[in-house]
Amino acid sequence: MDNVQSPPSASCNEETTQSELEQLLQWTKQLLLTPEFILDWLQRVDSCVPLLEPAASDENYKLALGLYQRLQQLGEVPLPTDIMEQAVAVGLAFLRQAGLPAITPLLTWVVTQSSKTEQGIRTVTPVLIGLDNAHPSPSVAGLTPQMYLEYHYYAGVVYVAHQDYTLAHACFMQCLSLPTNRVAMLQKLAYGKMCCLNLVVHQKPFTLPRFFDSEILALPSVVPAAYLELGTQFELGQPRDLEKFITHHKSVFQQAGDYDLAKTVFVALRRHLLSKLLRFCTTIPLAKLADVLGYDLLEAMVIPEDLRNLLEKVMEAENAQFRVENHPELGLVVYFEHLRRSKDTGDDSMPALINSLAAGPHVLAQLNTAERLLPVPSTGINN
Repeated sequence: MDNVQSPPSASCNEETTQSELEQLLQWTKQLLLTPEFILDWLQRVDSCVPLLEPAASDENYKLALGLYQRLQQLGEVPLPTDIMEQAVAVGLAFLRQAGLPAITPLLTWVVTQSSKTEQGIRTVTPVLIGLDNAHPSPSVAGLTPQMYLEYHYYAGVVYVAHQDYTLAHACFMQCLSLPTNRVAMLQKLAYGKMCCLNLVVHQKPFTLPRFFDSEILALPSVVPAAYLELGTQFELGQPRDLEKFITHHKSVFQQAGDYDLAKTVFVALRRHLLSKLLRFCTTIPLAKLADVLGYDLLEAMVIPEDLRNLLEKVMEAENAQFRVENHPELGLVVYFEHLRRSKDTGDDSMPALINSLAAGPHVLAQLNTAERLLPVPSTGINN
């Protein structure tokens, strides 16, 4: 990508110069005409977002439509229609102030409620951009299941790059939930990423919902075994062993571009173990804590910087505090202090805490029941 110039830096100034806009349009056109640069474009597109604020959604739409029209006018070589339509579909999602979460239900509705045929999808494509009849819409009549798949897959890749693992998890789940009678390569890649992301987001191995298509349910038998073993290693709760496992299978993860994501699983295990310790411990010797979390203490009386950073992040997430003191017999000892007071109710009583813990299994049972009642797709769709 060395021959592609980076876009001009985004400015929150409302008065963007014409030359800057021309540079941005020229850069975008170059990416659109070169497929291998599409992923890089998606990763950089967030640099344009400050230009839109505090614009309303309709202003974002006008900007996207204007971009579409200007791109058609630029250059001697006309842009391929299919690339333009896909660019508009993806671009609108990122340009609209609500972003991806707001448009995902619309895309899902398009696929699941349109007779699962390309012709049916074309009849409801205006829903894709969430606009009423008062707004003219650019032509996105060529939307196909493959575009839907690519949209969510590359959006998931972008969210992983931005370390927004919850939204990335949702995007890759959309890839896998697409009704199909032939598994696409992007769905195989999405499954591998879900094996990693589910450990990061939910701290447990990923299991495909039983109502997914049979071709998708067969994915565990066709992906590299390292992805499935990663979950097993995570459940063993031994950070050092997990780190060795990831390093040993580095080439497998690198082949699909998942090595950095696999290393994130290692960090997630440390956070998970520390969160579990908080539930049962109020004090723990630093040497023991470092051993449990897989850290090497170079000096007995010095807490490693990366361990201190992990403690600070987990304490903030768990509404707790920690301090480190020197014990005459145990050396450095870490003390945990739970901040039980609720910001909403101000109730810090033990009965309230017990009731909240008791309600957890009941809520989970209700969610599991709801999942079992979800409808099973009866037909598939070619991607």
